[in-house]
Parts: sequence; structure tokens; C-alpha cells
Amino acid sequence: MDRARWQLLDGCFSGDGSRVYYLERKLPRVDAATWRWLEGGWSRDATQLFTMHLVEKDAGVRALHGFAAAP
Repeated sequence: MDRARWQLLDGCFSGDGSRVYYLERKLPRVDAATWRWLEGGWSRDATQLFTMHLVEKDAGVRALHGFAAAP
């Protein structure tokens, strides 16, 4: 973590410009440039949906947040 750039984000999230954390847990393979908070413990980047610090893989839940089904 880059302590000089660390800042609180929305919800229980924080980040340093290249990484995003839910509480103290780093979101895996997150694209910090496209990451955004949705509500509660939900967030997303350009390609992934996160529930807290975990990648959400359920296609139905992903579709509710605008992700297309895998080909």
C-alpha cells in the first residue's frame, strides 16, 4: 500500500490509486482506475463485480449489475 496516496473511498472501501480495499482486505485483480462503489459492500470495476472483498461469479447477480452473460 502506498501510504502517501491512501484515502478513504465510499462505503467501507479505501485505496491508494492502484489498489482498492474493503476494510483491510484487498480486492483481487481490481482495476482501480475503473472501480466504483455501488452500495453497501458491493462495488465493481470494468470487468468484475465484488461483494465485500470477493469476486461475485453468479451470472444472475452479475446481470443485475449490468454484466453480460459469458459467451
